[in-house]
Amino acid sequence: MPSGEERTPHPLIALTAQMMETWHWAATKGMESAAANLFSYDPRQLRTRWLTDLSRTADEYMRSPLFLQLMQHGLGTITRAAHLFSPLPPRSK
Repeated sequence: MPSGEERTPHPLIALTAQMMETWHWAATKGMESAAANLFSYDPRQLRTRWLTDLSRTADEYMRSPLFLQLMQHGLGTITRAAHLFSPLPPRSK
């Protein structure tokens, strides 16, 4: 490859990088939330805040276009594989 050209990363590498960045962000927010409530006398407040942050983070990640693309690819792969190894004969139309 000539020195002036850039390689385009594989799409799954980009998906993995986004997932890792999202979970790193979530871990950071979780630690901040824990530190803010470290001396709280009511553990239910900590649990509620943590679950709210976790729910919001998971919702944002699972609605991202890259996650949906990854799920579509995975389900398509499973479907194709199941069709190839089906014990039943193919249906005639």
